[in-house]
Parts: sequence; structure tokens; C-alpha cells
Amino acid sequence: VVTKSPVRAHLPPLIAGLAVPPAVAWLLFLPHLGVGESLAALSTPFASAANADVRDLYFYRAVMGTDDLASAIRNIGLGTMIYGGVIGIPFLALRLVPGDRITKWPRLGILLGVLTAVAVLRASLSWIHWWYFFVPLQVLTVLFLLGEVTGRLPLLSVLRGPEGRLPATLLAVLATGLLAKVFFNTSVVSYGFVLTTPALTILITVVCVTLPDLLSRRSRDAGRIFRAYSLALLFGILLVHLVPTASIVSSRSLPVGTGSDGFLTDPVRGEVLNDLMVEIGRLSAEDRLVVVPEGAMINYLARWPSSVPFPTILPPEQALFGAEEIERAFSDDPPEWIATWDREGVLYGVFGEDYGIGLSAWIKNRYDTTWSAEYVTRSGSTSAPDTVAVRLLKRILPGEPPGGDQSESQ
Repeated sequence: VVTKSPVRAHLPPLIAGLAVPPAVAWLLFLPHLGVGESLAALSTPFASAANADVRDLYFYRAVMGTDDLASAIRNIGLGTMIYGGVIGIPFLALRLVPGDRITKWPRLGILLGVLTAVAVLRASLSWIHWWYFFVPLQVLTVLFLLGEVTGRLPLLSVLRGPEGRLPATLLAVLATGLLAKVFFNTSVVSYGFVLTTPALTILITVVCVTLPDLLSRRSRDAGRIFRAYSLALLFGILLVHLVPTASIVSSRSLPVGTGSDGFLTDPVRGEVLNDLMVEIGRLSAEDRLVVVPEGAMINYLARWPSSVPFPTILPPEQALFGAEEIERAFSDDPPEWIATWDREGVLYGVFGEDYGIGLSAWIKNRYDTTWSAEYVTRSGSTSAPDTVAVRLLKRILPGEPPGGDQSESQ
């Protein structure tokens, strides 16, 4: 009987997993962009990551943690110490306690494990920022990867089957690769929600399965106690993260869009968006609209076409495609209408002052404001900007004097 090797047996699903998602994306792009531009669209994320000018932007340096390496390394060290304290000490304690003493009161031991986790969470809230708990995930994934490749530290043995170490090794490779973009700033929020998912799978597997199984070899109840402790600890950390999430979600109370397009946002930006959508609804059906510096969602919600191929013209696009190329796209096919969405430049600065200066001047010389509004935060949400100013501008046709009718809305 001839059987496939573990590696050959896993190659088809591995290749399919790598090829199918890009192929589906390419097919979705194809009707709108054509063969060549669809392939170029798929390579944009890689080109962005490889572009030195993009990586040098403050936003990307902050996301990657390279803006302050000393602080990032210190946080990784702090997170590693937290792991050693809240996971390592209970594990060693159960490892050292004689097994016959643990088995006398197994249920009481499990209850004590849960109560210990609660006590650790409660006592450490004042001196541990629990966001740091996931900071050293990259250390763990690299450790797991080396252990699986060498076979000397089989922390993921629970994932093994007839195929040997390959599934666990592939998971460790995936986890380490995804964390590369945020290696010095690992976080489960924002972009980290996706990037840390495989690493979180490894962490949960190790603390809830692997380590309890190691303890169970000596005492079955020791493994149960540690598993109860780990689950309670993870549940507590989950609650710590859900509290600010609930605060953010509760601040989004104003509906935007209708039907399947509908969603909730904070009252400030939602009011701006709804008022702007009313104004856009009065435009001629043949007109095109571009929102600067960002706002492709407005085009989507209004089902209004743009005249340029850039969804945003923020500094990453300026660095990736070139400011001159973006300005040329506007001048070659100028849209009939432009909406400007001005808000506090927390990440990139102010459009027309810190970036996009040439395009801003081009717009001022060729467009008139027909409607404008400014909104001040009233929701108290920290996720909303203090003010949002929006304008709708109409292109000045040849021979038409500048300074058309304007209406103000406050």
C-alpha cells in the first residue's frame, strides 16, 4: 500500500487556501478594472508594505510599534513578566504540590482555581494594564514555531494527529507571519483583531489544553484546576476588553443609510453624513463626485460614481502613487462635484496644509462652494472628532464666473 507523506497530503488544501481568496478577489475586480489592473489591485497591499515612504509615515510607525522601539521593547518585557506571573507561578505551584493532596478535594480545588483567577485580576487592575497581556504574543509564537520545527518544545502537541507536526507548524508559521506587521505593537484591537487571531488560538490552546495536560500526567485534578484557572482568567480579560468596546458601540446611536446599507455611527459624523447625502441627492444623475481626502463610503451609499481611481488621497496613497499622479488624475478627468471632509488631522495632519497642498490649490482655483456645514461634538464620545467641517463644491465651467450661490447650514 502506497500512502502519501504528511507534507504531500497537506499540499492541495494548503495551495487552495493560498490561491482561492486572491482568485475570488481578482474575479470581483475583473468586471470593473480589467485583467491587468485587477492583478495590480491585488498587489497593492504588498507594494504598500514594501514602500519605504509609506512605512515612514507616523500612522504606520505607530501601528508597527517602530516609532518608539525602546518603549515597545519595554512593553514586551512587561507583558512577558505578566505571563510569567499569572500563568507561570500557578503552573509551577500545582506542579510542586503533591498529587495526593490535590485529589482530596477536587471540586474545591477547581473553585479555588477560579477564585484565584478572579483575585489575580482584581488585585492587579491597579498596576497591570491588561492591554499589555497580548503584547508578547510574538515572543510566544516564535517560541512555539521553533519548538515545532525542532520538535524539542512540543507545546502544540494537542494539534497533532496522523499527519505529525505539520498542522501545528503551519499554524505557528501563519501566526508569526501575521504578527510581523505589528511585531513591536501587538494588540487585539483595531488591525490587531485579525492579525493576532492565529496567535490567540495558540495562546488559548496552550494555557487551556497543553499546560493542563502536562499537569494531568502527575495529577488529573491538578490539570483540571489549572484549566479552570486559565478559563476564568481569559474570561476576565475578555470582560476588560468588552467594557471599552461597549462604550464605543453605545456611542454610535445615529442610523446612516437604509436597508442593507444601514449602520449606526456617532451623532456628529452621522449628522454630517446624512445632511451631505441629502445635498448629493439633488445633483444631476450624469455628474461625478469625489470626496477628499477620504470618503469613498459616501460614493457607495449614494451610489454616485467617482472620476478618479483612488478611494482616498491620504498620505499613504500620496507616497504609494505619487502626488503628481493623483493631481494628474483629477486634471485629466475633473469631477463635476467635490466634497471636502475636514476633521482634526490626528494621524496625517490637515489636507491642504500638511499634505495634498498642490491638489488643494488646484481645487480652490476650479471649484466653488455651494453648501457647507460645521458640526461640533455633542455626544461626548472620545472616538468622534471635536469638529467636522464639510463642503460641497461645484466645478467652474469655462467662461463661467467664480462665486456661485452658496448656502450655509449649521
